[in-house]
Amino acid sequence: MLVSSTWIAQNKELPWYWSILDLVFLVLSFFAIRHATLHSQKKWVRYGFWIVWVVLMLSIFQEKFELEWWGEFPMYISTLLLVVLHSYNLVQRRNSCDEC
Repeated sequence: MLVSSTWIAQNKELPWYWSILDLVFLVLSFFAIRHATLHSQKKWVRYGFWIVWVVLMLSIFQEKFELEWWGEFPMYISTLLLVVLHSYNLVQRRNSCDEC
């Protein structure tokens, strides 16, 4: 964070590799959600993962291409919901394995 703010203060723009991190994050999160939905027992959790991921992806692209569809609020909410869904899914999987 300090590096990026110092760089922006000096050069007014981030280097190219900082913007690539958004895409790397989206690819990694896609595979994490794919894995989670393949192993989820609840149908609503599967749909929730994909809906929230699409909202997060659109929010990141909006910021990346400087579009003004909505503010940054959906990005924060979708990130929080992904954490909640992953935690819920993890608890459900542990509980189902305890019953085995």
